[in-house]
Amino acid sequence: MATTAHVKTRRNGRNSAARLAERLRYELGNGHFAPGARFFSNNTLAEAFGVSAPTASKVLDDLCHAGLVERVHGSGTFVTENATRHQVTTYAVVAWLETSHPRLRLTERYQVLADFERASTMEGRSCRVVNLDDDNHADTLDALLAKGLDGALLLSPFEIPAMQRVIAKLQESRIPMVYWSDTCPVAGLESAFRLQFDSRQCGRIATEHLLALGHRRIAGVYRHHDESWGQERMDGYCEAMARAGIGKRQQIIEEIPDEDMLPSRLVALLQRLRARGCTAIMASNDALAHELMVAGRAADIRFPDDMSITGVDNHDEAILMGLTTIELPARDMARAGLDKLEHPVEPGAESLATVPCQLIVRTSTGPVPVKPPAVETIVPER
Repeated sequence: MATTAHVKTRRNGRNSAARLAERLRYELGNGHFAPGARFFSNNTLAEAFGVSAPTASKVLDDLCHAGLVERVHGSGTFVTENATRHQVTTYAVVAWLETSHPRLRLTERYQVLADFERASTMEGRSCRVVNLDDDNHADTLDALLAKGLDGALLLSPFEIPAMQRVIAKLQESRIPMVYWSDTCPVAGLESAFRLQFDSRQCGRIATEHLLALGHRRIAGVYRHHDESWGQERMDGYCEAMARAGIGKRQQIIEEIPDEDMLPSRLVALLQRLRARGCTAIMASNDALAHELMVAGRAADIRFPDDMSITGVDNHDEAILMGLTTIELPARDMARAGLDKLEHPVEPGAESLATVPCQLIVRTSTGPVPVKPPAVETIVPER
């Protein structure tokens, strides 16, 4: 029997026998076991994957019924000639990923792709990447379609010609598609299932955290070039502030033009916010929060002693800077995409899934400073 690394099957809501059978079908179909080789017995299967004897027996029954293994009385269970010809469920991830970019692994797109591939493999599926930055991506897609493609996860950008050509070819071949777009539905993908993170929720949760610490003079800060998710996070900020009785006249939203991302201008912004009595900042993402924290050193503003700050993404800079942030769970997004491909939505059914986000508290946030800047008293609006 060919050697192969096995992992214990996780029991997270799906039948453990079905999960294990899918995993073994994948290994059999990909040649991990040579035809004629001795396969697991009930006892060795149960021990290798940490399942019960009845579960192991059911898995072997399923594989025998599929013609992938056969039981020989008095000898054991053996791999059949049909095993390597078994059609393994295959999914594709289509995305534009510049492999030479030094921060590629920090992007949500890469994380979703990596987690989707990992989840597919754990489910006994095969996952292939169609990278639109690769000159041979069209040949890769054609080969997958010729062999048999069961579904595709599409990641932005969607407007580029290469992606449009891929979408047209997948539609022509009637391949089920799922795509991730936090902004709006994508033209031409009306029949596909859409996934999104809840950007409004990100702003609301971050602001609610600051409010719970006692802050009332909170600024929402985002960059001009942010897509609609930046404004949506500010909408979440406004919602949380309003719920706390802090109306529009006391809310502070700063949109930073690209030309104002210079260190000197960020220092001036922090000084201006402090002069207005701000004790906390809800930044639209980690990258912006990081720039503001660096500028704070020049502005003699310490986080969180003088001012608290939050971000969104939970990227590496958040960990290194001790930034309180909202995590966009790529693993949950990948899992949702895989579930929707395994259970396609009927026409007319709900075609949008929103993946919730999570607050990660670190050292950049704390209570209101003992002596905050003197400002006018905030009177809750009625």
